[in-house]
Amino acid sequence: APGMLASHYAPVTPLEIHPTNTLWHRVLQMVWQGKNVAVLKLGDDGKAFESSKVTIICMPPKAVEYGSKLYSTLHRLDRGGFDCLLLELPPDASEWLAVNDRLRRAAQSPSRE
Repeated sequence: APGMLASHYAPVTPLEIHPTNTLWHRVLQMVWQGKNVAVLKLGDDGKAFESSKVTIICMPPKAVEYGSKLYSTLHRLDRGGFDCLLLELPPDASEWLAVNDRLRRAAQSPSRE
């Protein structure tokens, strides 16, 4: 069954998941390397990032809404010509367990192992 696999949907574009405190450092590293990056961040905290190499997508701050948008957003970004997808790690709370599990699986692409 699909939910039992180690990797369910995994984008072809490399996906990295980072805690908030290291996400923007990684974004800067990728920009300095000339990479075209999409950033999925949790909610809209007003943090702006000015660069033609960075596209920021604000994901819903509630787990159920986030989960319902996750795969459609990943599919859209996967077709967007990005070098890397950088994702802010959601909270480690019970209501986020399913979302975090999906994210972990999406980041485990067999072609990148």
